[in-house]
Amino acid sequence: MSRFLRIFAVFFSIVFVGNAFGAGYTCSTKRYTSCAAGYYMTYNGSYNGTAQAGNACTICPKGKYCTGGTANAQNCPGGTYRSSTGGTSSSSCSTCSAGYYCPAGASSQTACGGNTKYSSSGASSCSTVSTGYYTTGGTSTTRTGQTKCEAGNYCSSGVKTACSCGYYSAAGASSCTKTSAGYYATGTGNTSQTKATAGYYAAAGACSQTACPSGYGSSAAGSDAESDCYLTTTAGKYIATAKSSTQSTCTKG
Repeated sequence: MSRFLRIFAVFFSIVFVGNAFGAGYTCSTKRYTSCAAGYYMTYNGSYNGTAQAGNACTICPKGKYCTGGTANAQNCPGGTYRSSTGGTSSSSCSTCSAGYYCPAGASSQTACGGNTKYSSSGASSCSTVSTGYYTTGGTSTTRTGQTKCEAGNYCSSGVKTACSCGYYSAAGASSCTKTSAGYYATGTGNTSQTKATAGYYAAAGACSQTACPSGYGSSAAGSDAESDCYLTTTAGKYIATAKSSTQSTCTKG
């Protein structure tokens, strides 16, 4: 009977250890000589690959994987993460999603955060948006790419904004350009400025051109102020009152 109990005890120990820690527990010295995949060898809570009495096979922590034997826990590679324990190989680690980053040994993925950062899938760090570009995809905290700013817009801190009237821009602009004196730009999203036509004038930053007063014209296209407007009359006529459109006939002499 006692022999049967000894055999049963040995069998139970083998089954229990095999299920819980995989391999290598020596009953006579109470030490682990190796650990199953998903576990690593520790002593007093710290890794120790030397078989000794009182050591233990500890389950692999989050952010790491354990190949078993006497090997230490390994960090999940950069661009991957593991949110659960017991990883057996690097393939146990999950790929970091686009818009997030995962440094080596990450137990979770972290959002890039803000419109100035973006990342593609499997990134260990986020990229900073280039000057004259805006971030796209995902949400305002998980951008996945960047695009060059289209003409008629400006891009600052990863955000695209249309140029307001009186301003214009070319592609890739980080700010809009104010129209020159004698030019104007109507509406929003202008890609160029327009020269004021003869009989009109436009100050710098004008949203539209302004007609000279009645009876007046301008010296040339591209005038920038009302003072450039001049009186216009037909031969033998004059205007008696400033900025009047009424012409009188000149008298002899």
